[in-house]
Formats: sequence, structure tokens, C-alpha cells
Amino acid sequence: SEILNISQTGAFLKDNNHLNPGEVVSLSFESNGLLMEMPVKVVGRHVISQTPGFGVQFHPSSVSQKIQMFRLIG
Repeated sequence: SEILNISQTGAFLKDNNHLNPGEVVSLSFESNGLLMEMPVKVVGRHVISQTPGFGVQFHPSSVSQKIQMFRLIG
């Protein structure tokens, strides 16, 4: 998957996989030398500018993950 848009609460992932809304999966990504791995909940399947993908909502499993996301996204 490729992250096309990211915020503190979620992201839009470019992906052709068939994930269902409500499904929880693990998302790993690196930004500014910081490796993040976090559970995300699929909230919907969308096509934006002819690019298929999924909207996901972050579900940090610890306060540490919340702090890392705040530092990453600001």
C-alpha cells in the first residue's frame, strides 16, 4: 500500500486489495526515520482521481503510539 493522504486520525491508502469496512489490520510505515506500526480500521473503499484505495482510521494501542503520531503529523 502507498499512503496518499495522512492526518492524526487516519489515512487514505492506495491499494487494490479487497479489505472490508470494519476490518482491522496492521499498518507499518516510515517517515522522517521513524518507523510506525499501528492497528487501523478500514472505514471505506473509495476511488479518488481514478485511484482505488481505502480510508483507514488509526487505533493507537498505547499512549506512546499516540505521542509518536502527534510528533509525526503535528
